[in-house]
Amino acid sequence: MYKWPKEFDFKVLVGSVVNSVTYTVNSISLVMNEDCVLTSEYRIVHTHEGVQEVVNVPAGKNGLCTIVGKRLTSCKLNNDRTSLTLCLEDGSWVTFDGDDESYECYQLSFNGVDVVI
Repeated sequence: MYKWPKEFDFKVLVGSVVNSVTYTVNSISLVMNEDCVLTSEYRIVHTHEGVQEVVNVPAGKNGLCTIVGKRLTSCKLNNDRTSLTLCLEDGSWVTFDGDDESYECYQLSFNGVDVVI
């Protein structure tokens, strides 16, 4: 299990807008702009209006598309630096969950740099 590098500054993501949510058989991606993409090869936990939805890969019908057009207001890491939560302007949040030992991975592609967790 990999962890987020201590030196990674999540402030660079704050203010980004989710432009699209894309799906493949093996992944779910949040595209913020052409040089910022977060991809999960396991699951994403989406919480909106107090309702938590676990979106597993491969994804079926889900509510992740409701975050398209929303701006990131903050990013939070859990204590062991394996799970990343994105807080959005509408009060919802999305968690890239790395706590479960059965997860595959997720990655951030940002400004030509790939971070695999």
